[in-house]
Parts: sequence; C-alpha cells; structure tokens
Amino acid sequence: TVAGTAIKIVCTANPTVMDVGGDVSTVTAKVMDVNGNVNKTWVGNVKFTITGPGTWQDNTTTDQSIASVQGIANIAVKSTNIDGTIVIVSSGLSLQGSQSTIISQKGSASKIIVNSSQLIVTANGSSTTVITANITDRVGNLVPVNNLIEFRLAGEGSLTGTNPVSAVNGQ
Repeated sequence: TVAGTAIKIVCTANPTVMDVGGDVSTVTAKVMDVNGNVNKTWVGNVKFTITGPGTWQDNTTTDQSIASVQGIANIAVKSTNIDGTIVIVSSGLSLQGSQSTIISQKGSASKIIVNSSQLIVTANGSSTTVITANITDRVGNLVPVNNLIEFRLAGEGSLTGTNPVSAVNGQ
C-alpha cells in the first residue's frame, strides 16, 4: 500500500506503565495519511514535549526535535522517583499532533530496610533498642503492604514483643 499525503502523527508508548526510579518507555511517533498508513516518504522533524514526573533518557525535560526516518521518530522516556502521569505530546510541521500517556507508579515490594533506635546497646541486662522495618520498592519508596515480618536475633540478647509482626502499610 502506498501511503497518501501525510496529515497526522500517531504517538504510542511502550510500555504504558512503568515503575518509578528510572524505568524506560519508548515513545514512537508515526506520520500517517488519512487511512492510517505510515507515510515513509515524509521528511521532517517530530517535536516531542514532556510533562509530568518523567524525563528524556538524558535526564532533561526540554522539548526534543527528532528527525523522522521513513515516517517514524522514536524517543526514550525515563521515570523519576515520583509517581504520576507522564504526558508526551508529538507534533510536526503542518501535521495534526498526538499525545501518549505513561503511568509511573511505585514498584512492588522488593526489600526490607531495618533500623535501630540505638546503634550500640550496653550489655547490662536492662538496655533496650527499638527495631523498625520498612517494606520498600527497589528505589526506597514505602510500599503499602500488610505482610508478616519475622525478626531473628544472631548472638546474645533477646527479643521481646510479638514475633512475627504484622506490617501495616509497609511499616
């Protein structure tokens, strides 16, 4: 099929959902005719604009102009450490523009960060410390899950209280 006159850009993202903290989605802008065929002979640049909690892969957010190759232009979008909706708008000279939406969300639980209220506990039989655990995703965002966490002690001393403990909203 030979494409007709280029009239619009159709912009898509893959994937459309990514985890916060540096995941990457590729946005593809296709220059198309009225019937949805890619116009492979169109010569020009596609302008990409980004809004929301994302950057281009080089960590910038300024508008980018990418040369079309056989009617297609691609750009990589990277998530930041903030969740939300990233909107990419594509436009070209004398063409109807398009936009694509990417959801950036906190990842799944991947680690437990443990802290102590005191780094050193005197071995006197009465000194104590409070141990806390936070369930986070791979970049340290608290994941609101309600899992059981079991504390174990290596060495001398004892644990008091309920064990395992039910985490509430990741804490």
